[in-house]
Amino acid sequence: MNLYCNAAAQQGELGYAEERIKLAINILAPPFTSATRSYVVRNKMEYLIGLILGSAVAAFAALIGFDRERSFYPTVLIVIASYYVLFAVMGASGRTLGIEIGVAAGFSLAAVLGFKGNPWMVAVAIAAHGVFDWVRPSFIHNPGVPLWWPGFCIAFDVIVGAWLAVRLMWPSRDSQNPRARAG
Repeated sequence: MNLYCNAAAQQGELGYAEERIKLAINILAPPFTSATRSYVVRNKMEYLIGLILGSAVAAFAALIGFDRERSFYPTVLIVIASYYVLFAVMGASGRTLGIEIGVAAGFSLAAVLGFKGNPWMVAVAIAAHGVFDWVRPSFIHNPGVPLWWPGFCIAFDVIVGAWLAVRLMWPSRDSQNPRARAG
């Protein structure tokens, strides 16, 4: 559906199938503007890029060994949570900036608690951040957020959070090395 379809629907020019698709979009998608709904239906590239980039980051971190450091994924969580603060500055919204700083502080707190305590908290928080990004336009208006960002971010965050969960379930190479335990 595109903007023409939205205008045509208002004039009664769409058939039954198109009306059902539009209704499903209104129910399933977060309450964006009609232009945003049209964009979400037409363009899936942001999801694909998020999946590819999230997979590449996770694989690269594992291959190089970055993710052997306990601080790696908490740092990733803090960085991805801070993007909305940047978007609020770009959108020149003081009220939104305050809200976004609060949200980023919450995810940063989860990163710190997961780093100091249970790393599963970081895995869940990264994936939850992606889901939050998908629904956040329903209750936080941030004019600086690119239209494609929620789709990209949910794909990236869920992949990276799931990868961390998989890594947490695998026994570490260091735990199988007797020298690592003795040192």
